[in-house]
Amino acid sequence: MCCSTSDHNKWIARTIVRVGFGLSLVFTGIAHYRDASGFATSVGNGLGPDWLVGIGTVWGYLMPLLMIVGGLSLVFNLLTRIGVWATGLALASIPAGLMLKSAVSGISLGDTMPPAMNAFVWIIVFLLVVKATGPKDCGACCGDSCECGTDCDCDVDAPAPVVPMKSTVSAPVKSMPKKAPVKKAAPKKAPAKKTMPKSI
Repeated sequence: MCCSTSDHNKWIARTIVRVGFGLSLVFTGIAHYRDASGFATSVGNGLGPDWLVGIGTVWGYLMPLLMIVGGLSLVFNLLTRIGVWATGLALASIPAGLMLKSAVSGISLGDTMPPAMNAFVWIIVFLLVVKATGPKDCGACCGDSCECGTDCDCDVDAPAPVVPMKSTVSAPVKSMPKKAPVKKAAPKKAPAKKTMPKSI
């Protein structure tokens, strides 16, 4: 068995926290949409200039949608990249917007800091939940015989694949048979000229 009991328990805990956190986001987004106009107005109020108030009001309509999309993605562990983007933008905008109100309109930090700190708690939990998201690829982390059903949360490191090394020894080169040297034929001697007998 490739995964220990502690690894299996970690996977169960992370799955429960991921689903619970995702459902909390979905329900929070739905609650904001039940009073959409009032929530959007509260988001825009206190941002100073009218154009900034308008942007804040529009964001007040978009933020609950991002919470719902991100929450559903985390619950079903599908399209997690989109879910992480949606959830991260929605949660990070809360403390940033509250601090902006204190900066541009003079709202006391005593009024904006408590909800901002509450949002940071959500962000910390969100960062922990992100670790439990991702495609289910048991064989990649625990070996082909893994039966624990983890989402790549096993602590057992998979053995590195053995790559066969190419042999550096070259094959013996067959020597070509040497040809016997060609003997040069001796030059032929010209036939001796016959001398005619002298007449008496």
